[in-house]
Amino acid sequence: MSSSKILIPVDGSPASLRAVDFAIEMLARTPGNSLVLLHVQNIGSINPAGLSEAMPADWLHEAASQASGKALRDAIEKCEGASVAFKTLASTGQTAEMIAQAAREEDVGHIVMGTRGLGGVKGLLLGSVATQVIHLAEVPITLIK
Repeated sequence: MSSSKILIPVDGSPASLRAVDFAIEMLARTPGNSLVLLHVQNIGSINPAGLSEAMPADWLHEAASQASGKALRDAIEKCEGASVAFKTLASTGQTAEMIAQAAREEDVGHIVMGTRGLGGVKGLLLGSVATQVIHLAEVPITLIK
């Protein structure tokens, strides 16, 4: 079996960290594979007091970089503790689109991602990143609750 990469979108939530744990367990069964930890920061949603248009782009990118580092920290510790091969990516944009794009660009064979479990009416009205990724990605996806 050829080596492959598993993409795990990480936002620092308990569900995304459970996805990291699950992917680490998958690697134990398939040697030679590696993980790609991805954090997507939706800069368009940053609008402190309606001033984002007036804020310097450097400030926004620095804030996004710090948020990514914080979100990835626990996932990195889990991978290092398990001695698995991994790389980290941080990007900005629409979350589901960036996950699907990273999957293509990194040539991953699988996506493992946590769900926040919006469920019910709230999930139907708002949609979910997981649902969007299912429609956009071209590889198998495992959702972890």
